[in-house]
Order: sequence, then C-alpha cells, then structure tokens
Amino acid sequence: MQPGVQRAALNAAEASIDAAGMTLRANVVQQYLLVLQAQAQVDIQERQVARNEENLRLAQACALAGPAERHRGEAAPLSADRRPGT
Repeated sequence: MQPGVQRAALNAAEASIDAAGMTLRANVVQQYLLVLQAQAQVDIQERQVARNEENLRLAQACALAGPAERHRGEAAPLSADRRPGT
C-alpha cells in the first residue's frame, strides 16, 4: 500500500474507534439515567403504599368509631358500656 492510502486507512480506523467509544459512553449514560428513573419510581411507589396504608388505618378507625363520630366531626359521648372503668 502507498503511504497516503495507509494513512487514510489508519485515520478511518481511529475514527471508527472514536465513534464506538462515543456510542458506548452514550449507552452507559442512558442506562444510568434509566436506573435513576427506576429508583425514583420505586421511591414514589413506596410513598404511595405508605399513604394507602395510612388511609386504610384511618378508614378502619372510622368504621370502628361508628357513624356518629364520622358525621359530627367530634367524639361521640361514650355509652355506659364503653366508658373507661365501667
């Protein structure tokens, strides 16, 4: 091969290596960002589960309290059988 052709082939090989390196870097960055996004989604879902559990606990407490407390927005007087110490 002539020196000019050899030099062109070397330049082409180096350019190909550089392009592969840039593609690899872009792919790694993209995967990293996807991992961060997935971690954020897990955090969001965990907080939603905690909110749902709290809402369930509140709903169960309201159901146990009975309709008088739910509608009045204040504690209903305790009947004789529900008073402490009786």
